[in-house]
Amino acid sequence: MQNKNQVIGYVFNSDGFYERKHYFEGTAKNMATFIMQHQFNAITITDTADTLICTSVPGGFIDKCVDQNFLIKELQPAIIPLQIGEMEIEPLVFEIEEYDYMQVHQ
Repeated sequence: MQNKNQVIGYVFNSDGFYERKHYFEGTAKNMATFIMQHQFNAITITDTADTLICTSVPGGFIDKCVDQNFLIKELQPAIIPLQIGEMEIEPLVFEIEEYDYMQVHQ
């Protein structure tokens, strides 16, 4: 059974390719953790219909976030302590990891 709040995380290499889709629960904490675990890559997080939630640039900084209310009230408070080293980046458990080997133009 699929989680209603499930999201998909994409990690892009320097050529603009991603290897797999990372499915996980779409909480602000999990999204912040995913971004920081892959902080040296560009990241895109979407819902399961591939509707954009947010993107980040190398360095672990949020580039775009569709829902500004979510960004300000939930995502920034979750990611800033990780960015400044106040909190440790804990391992994120993925519900599914699907290999795709597709190119996505950013």
